[in-house]
Amino acid sequence: KLGRLQNKTRETVEINGAAIIIGDRLSDSVTDLANAIRKFYVSGDPDYYNRVRTLEASLETDFEQLRQLVQSDSQRKLAHGIQDQYVLLKISFEDMAGRVSRDGTDKSTTGEHREIEQIRSNLNQIIALNEIKINENTDSTNRLSRQIFSMTITITILTVLIGAAVSLFNTRIITSSISRLKEKTEEISRGHFKELENIKGPSEIRDLARHFNTMSRKLNELDHLKGDFISHVSHELKTPVTAIK
Repeated sequence: KLGRLQNKTRETVEINGAAIIIGDRLSDSVTDLANAIRKFYVSGDPDYYNRVRTLEASLETDFEQLRQLVQSDSQRKLAHGIQDQYVLLKISFEDMAGRVSRDGTDKSTTGEHREIEQIRSNLNQIIALNEIKINENTDSTNRLSRQIFSMTITITILTVLIGAAVSLFNTRIITSSISRLKEKTEEISRGHFKELENIKGPSEIRDLARHFNTMSRKLNELDHLKGDFISHVSHELKTPVTAIK
């Protein structure tokens, strides 16, 4: 879901937002182009002709960027329509520019070209489609954000519960092992030197149990040595004691 959220955000910013920006810029450039063409037709001034050429170069660059950004079939169809109308506009302008340069100004064509109006219409539709896509992506990212938030809360709660359960389980194992060690200590104090078996728990508890068993074995050995010593001394002292008696 985080990956989908990232993709939606990237699409909104890098594709739809960029398409709207370029579309607006193209619309302004087309308006400037229409004005420059009209002024050239009226005045025949070469500066306006050069201005048209400059705007055409800028428009072609933006048209190429827009074609790379459009995603849906409907937007591609509109982009192809823009390209076709732009080609017709260039042909019409070249033809009319030749007439203006030969015959002087021609005020019969001071209105905007039909191609320019079609280009503007297609650009506005592309901008509108991308705005709709941005709204859809915004709604989708909002839903994903809410889902991610809910999942994060759920995972956090589960993590706390599982951590508590694991801690309780480990605590019970440690407590049980310590209780057994305590019982065996009391038995040793009463002279019962038996080793512990099957002690579970962390490595520290197991090491303690191993040392405890070692201690128990040595105490048991000492207890046997004590018994043997007393038995031996008693046997050695038996004859002199009898003589003394």
